[in-house]
Amino acid sequence: MKQTLIIPFKLPGMNEIIAAAHSRQGRYSSYGKMKKQHGLAIILLIKTQGLTPISSPADFVFHWSEKRRNRDLDNIVSGRKFVLDALVDAGILKGDGWKQINGFRDCFYSGVKDEVRVEINYLI
Repeated sequence: MKQTLIIPFKLPGMNEIIAAAHSRQGRYSSYGKMKKQHGLAIILLIKTQGLTPISSPADFVFHWSEKRRNRDLDNIVSGRKFVLDALVDAGILKGDGWKQINGFRDCFYSGVKDEVRVEINYLI
């Protein structure tokens, strides 16, 4: 079985995540706010795209589309954390550990349709 999640916006990279983790807004880090906002947006996409829960370990393929090649590839894939946590929070995955995930593969595209997005395919 294969399911696909399409996220039509750019996820934060490692540089943004580190900067947010180091900044404070009162008692809360900016990272917590960033994670919550992106998590809720991704959960909404999961629900509107009709994904169903999976019980077997899955193989994930992330297709990262960027307008330009101005972010390093290892910076881009840090957004994976937001996706996996949202899949767990939405009840699609029971967890994001070794029992639920076999592995990841990443594919990168630049300047394709001048579109920023992430397409995640997972196979059971």
